[in-house]
Amino acid sequence: MKTIDERGSGTRIALRVLTPVLIAGAFAGLAGATEVAAATAPPAAVKAASAHLTQGFDLRNLSSHTITLTGIDGAGKADGAPRIGSVLRPGDAIHYEKVFWFGNTPKTILTFNESGSDGSVRVFQIELWVDSFLNSPSIMMPGSDGRIGDIEVQGLGYTAKSVSFVDRFGSAPIEVPAADKQRQADLLNRLCADGLASCTFRTTSTEPGAVLVDRKHSEVNLLDAAYPLTITDGFTFTAATNVEASVSGKVTLFGLVDTTLSAKYGKSWSEANTGTVSRTIPVKPGYRGYIELQQPTIRQHGDFTVTMGNTTWILTGVYFDIPDMAQHRDVVVGQEKYVG
Repeated sequence: MKTIDERGSGTRIALRVLTPVLIAGAFAGLAGATEVAAATAPPAAVKAASAHLTQGFDLRNLSSHTITLTGIDGAGKADGAPRIGSVLRPGDAIHYEKVFWFGNTPKTILTFNESGSDGSVRVFQIELWVDSFLNSPSIMMPGSDGRIGDIEVQGLGYTAKSVSFVDRFGSAPIEVPAADKQRQADLLNRLCADGLASCTFRTTSTEPGAVLVDRKHSEVNLLDAAYPLTITDGFTFTAATNVEASVSGKVTLFGLVDTTLSAKYGKSWSEANTGTVSRTIPVKPGYRGYIELQQPTIRQHGDFTVTMGNTTWILTGVYFDIPDMAQHRDVVVGQEKYVG
């Protein structure tokens, strides 16, 4: 879960060490010297000691909608609050750290805008409470059944410390075609690579893929006659995909494809084919030799299914060009005029 934890200029974080002696004394239930010292503490000291206690609240967006924090009313002294204007994309979260003040139960009201896929915008509010005597948290939406358009707010109630925004149960899957490359990349890179969603790959068809080419060169023949030059070099052919994934995203995606193909064909595939090649080539003066490795691939078409909360995205038209270990790798040798 990506957590937005930016502080505005008017707030500071209140993560403090728990020091319950004075507060416990206010309830007069402890024994010994601690009880005497606490019980005789003046009310102001009790309230000051209670300020060392906080309750943390988490609000997670597990829906397909974008939610923006537009206002904070009733922020307590020394509360740790997210920045107004924080945007919660699918998979994002914000955290609010609220200070407990003994004998005082102020509520903090968070105002949000929800942007629907149809362009509509809805405004809703969530209240954060900390009981003034028990230091117990609550998250409420007074006068609401916890539904905002197509979104449900789960986890509301007394003792609640976190809520999740989810799409309504039974919502239709959202198709994201290959033409929407940026959205596909965003969902796979953030939700799958970061482990925020359940992601699976389903194969749809297989065909020969693009031939991968790697060319290695020799030194230039600086003599006046042809001379045999030897080229010895390593090579690595890695799987390619039409998804614009990050480095960590590709690791995750290749792993998902590996799991799928292993289950389907009963054997694993490697995303890389490595080795060493060596050839001796007679090279003319002023030329340099080359060896060109041509690696056949298998193009595996399929769809990714990304599930988070009650939301399912189906990413169609994805393919992977995988080095075909079963086919012979061609090696072409030649020479070319060197232009320095």
